[in-house]
Amino acid sequence: MYPEEAPVSSLAEYVTEKGNPGNVKKVIKVSLELPSQFLRCGLEFVDTPGIGSAIDANTATTYGFLPRSDAVIFVTSVDTPLTRAETDFLKRIQQYVRKIFFVVNKIDLTGDGERQEVLDYILNTLRQQIGSDEISIFPVSSSTALASRLAGNEEEYRASGVKTLQEALSDFLTNEKSTVLLVSVLDKALRMASEASHALGLVKVAGEISQEEAKKKIAALKERFQALRQDRENSLLDIRERLIPWVKERISSELGSFLNDQTRTLLDQLNDSLSHSTWKLAFVAVQDYIGQTLPQFKRNLEVWTGAQYEQFNTELHTILHQEWAGVEQELLEIPVAAAEILGGFAAELSTDEMSSELRVGGILTRQPLAHLDWSPGVPLLQACLPVFLVRSFLRKRLTVEIYSLLGACGQHVEEGLEDGVHEALGRMGSELEKRASESESRIVQALKGKKLSKGSDGQWRLQELDRSELSADT
Repeated sequence: MYPEEAPVSSLAEYVTEKGNPGNVKKVIKVSLELPSQFLRCGLEFVDTPGIGSAIDANTATTYGFLPRSDAVIFVTSVDTPLTRAETDFLKRIQQYVRKIFFVVNKIDLTGDGERQEVLDYILNTLRQQIGSDEISIFPVSSSTALASRLAGNEEEYRASGVKTLQEALSDFLTNEKSTVLLVSVLDKALRMASEASHALGLVKVAGEISQEEAKKKIAALKERFQALRQDRENSLLDIRERLIPWVKERISSELGSFLNDQTRTLLDQLNDSLSHSTWKLAFVAVQDYIGQTLPQFKRNLEVWTGAQYEQFNTELHTILHQEWAGVEQELLEIPVAAAEILGGFAAELSTDEMSSELRVGGILTRQPLAHLDWSPGVPLLQACLPVFLVRSFLRKRLTVEIYSLLGACGQHVEEGLEDGVHEALGRMGSELEKRASESESRIVQALKGKKLSKGSDGQWRLQELDRSELSADT
């Protein structure tokens, strides 16, 4: 699709969910060009979608830019300082980027005393995460900066803190960028060299032991790997046992309130319908009532469940990413086990196998009661009588039917949410085992005299190695 030009005023029509729901316009990226002297210094900003999003593509896009970045502007805020998703992301940043500008936004929401307390907390937390005391943070108020810029008030613009950040970025471009770029290249080369070194170390182990001994070690490795696999399954089971009660508690009050409102509405409509259907036959009055109330109830249910699922998806996605950060660490047990069995040699996980990014897709894939049908039955004898003769009977009969309908709807909603959790955890388990299997296979295949490597297409392949090469010095 060819690039499309549009005025800046229409930006929201392309980059917001309201203006471009579900990305129906198929926007891959938006390039915004401004005649700014600051940008002419060679600076290009990439505003990534963010991390911890319910949309996997947003997180993936953000992570994808890291290897191409000279520096990162890491933005948190005083109202939600350093969330778990942000600290996980910070760990990932450090693998690729040496220069990080830590920005704390929305400082205008706090008073002077509270502001300093929050800034001290953020600074201390960052120092612990980074492992260094040489960290500076830039407290800013983006809303104040924008207002002062539009008003041409330079004093307020500087007071917003953005001016200080701008000057720091300019200094980076002038004095540091080339050095940081060189260091980033060296970091990447060192990571690749480390992985290659460990791969060669595994190959050397295979060349120094007999085939019989290699078989014994492989059997011991597989036994240990099976035990580790069981540990991972137990961890996922523990997560499941904690999440399901949370799901029920999370939805119960909202669901109860919604169903109570709908019950009152349906009962009021029932009384109104029966009081205006004196001479109708009972079965005709019942069909009229259903035809009048069911479509509206379906719409109400669709709107309510849609809103609940959207919010629930976001909450659950955040929880799963937090849980993943802990479960993924169990992959580190694989090289530790190999080190014990192979006599101290440890095989490191590749950067592909250790990643704080979790791809579980959409959490809730089931829209409840999409084909809701309701056909309350009336005994034949009463069905053929005028309403005024059986009004009391119909009211009691349909009241029971209404409660039964809403009870089934509530159960279906709860089951749908629980199914979504089970499916998401299933995808999490599959992703975890996929990475574990890749790591285990590299170790086992190396002991068999084969090298497991990933091609440019992302597929893993086995390569036979010469025995003389295996025993050569590395």
